[in-house]
Amino acid sequence: MALKHVGIYNNIPAEYMPKLPKRGTIVTYRFLDYYNDPLSETDLPVFKAKLMIPCFSRFFDKTNSEWIEIGLVSGVDAFGNAIPTMIRRVWVEPQANAGYLNLTIGNAADDELFQYLELASFNLANPNRDENVHPILERVDFEAEAREARNDLRNKMEAIKIAGNIAKEDLPRFSALLGYEFEGLTEEEVRFNIESFAHEESEAFMDRIKDKHFDIKSFISLALDKDVVYIDEDDRKLKWSDSKGDIMRLVDIDQDEVIDAYAAWASKEKNGKDVHQELLSLLSKTKAKVKA
Repeated sequence: MALKHVGIYNNIPAEYMPKLPKRGTIVTYRFLDYYNDPLSETDLPVFKAKLMIPCFSRFFDKTNSEWIEIGLVSGVDAFGNAIPTMIRRVWVEPQANAGYLNLTIGNAADDELFQYLELASFNLANPNRDENVHPILERVDFEAEAREARNDLRNKMEAIKIAGNIAKEDLPRFSALLGYEFEGLTEEEVRFNIESFAHEESEAFMDRIKDKHFDIKSFISLALDKDVVYIDEDDRKLKWSDSKGDIMRLVDIDQDEVIDAYAAWASKEKNGKDVHQELLSLLSKTKAKVKA
């Protein structure tokens, strides 16, 4: 059984009609509305005990720039209104099924419900949904989720490996770039901070490490931490701390923006490259290092 075109409902263009998966396939949807019980001994989410799937919805036909009305309905009256007795009402029990709804393709009722749910605006996975409609479920692709989880795990492992291989003498500039203090901390404490960041924010960590200007950014971050240079907010300039001499004008005085601007300048302009060499020379005299 497939969605039936009746009245204004289910007049679905062929290119939008969901194709039924192979007979016997289990299609799973995850319910999105739940809460956490503060008195529960577990961290498991609590879903609604019973829920009626909305009988009507719609999706956007991008080809014809119009909304298509859909519904679990098999008959309308002379005025085009859905006949109450011919509206299919589907009650589900999210809590009893751990927050999932499973449909078996090949079962006529499930086939109809599958096509309806795929097109409904309350399905978060529907790219043609009405975003003003509150989503109550989404189709689950366990293989895709497992693949994504494995990719995330591989990224974490790579980030942690890189963090664990940082040379001791480089720990101060890594810490400075990531926004951590290192003065007065032992090597183990500094490594813990960096490796924790790599584990918890692996994507952000890898973005910074793979940045083509990473070395320049890490050294200017360390120079700011060690007060070799400073940001003069009134003059909107980056300056040498000892002589108060100008290094460069600043469009934005936010530290991250300053670091980005300095890296771009020091990597391209001859004057910028010369300044950076001077900065490295001054940094070497600060003997920035972690506590023994």
